[in-house]
Amino acid sequence: LRTLILSNKSINSINSGAFANLKHLQKIVLSKNQLQKVEINPDNVPELEILNLGSNKFYGPFSAKNIVQEELDEEEDDHHQPHHDEDQDQDDADHALKNLKKLYLYDNQLTSIEIITKMPNLQVLNLNGNLISKIENNAFSKLPNLEKLHLSNNRLTSISFHFYHNIAVFGAMENMKVLELNNNQIKNITANSFRHVLPNLQEVYLDGNGVKNV
Repeated sequence: LRTLILSNKSINSINSGAFANLKHLQKIVLSKNQLQKVEINPDNVPELEILNLGSNKFYGPFSAKNIVQEELDEEEDDHHQPHHDEDQDQDDADHALKNLKKLYLYDNQLTSIEIITKMPNLQVLNLNGNLISKIENNAFSKLPNLEKLHLSNNRLTSISFHFYHNIAVFGAMENMKVLELNNNQIKNITANSFRHVLPNLQEVYLDGNGVKNV
């Protein structure tokens, strides 16, 4: 089985044991359900490329914790030792959806974006139709292969804050080609807002923002 579609089934939870016997799954569609969180074990779906979680009940900040099962280090947990940044980076690399290329989370109730890890080869991220008003520093820095970012119909108010003066939000995203920001609350942009941050950007969509100053 390579494609699993479970849309509009009133599903409200996906535990870490789900898909355990479906090692060759490449596409999972769980749109139009009642999900607030899923706990996908990357070991169960090593070939997963497309994950559609649109039109569910995800809310609050978005990060990998909304989707990927957290892996606990038993030895450190037993001794209550702190987890160093280098160790965390290695855990993220080892316990990741390594082949995931497209993630859809449109039409949920997400309010902000935290640093997104555990998806190193993600190319398309669709967060249209949420309540996003804040993007954390370095939010996309762990997504070097991201090509299309969809943030239309959210509550972003300033391009300068999120995308220009605060360059760390994007990090070194040389592969970004399409950025959708339609129907937010952005009023001001500068001529160089994207040029130095996203050098290969080809398309930017800003209609429906009421931009007054360029």
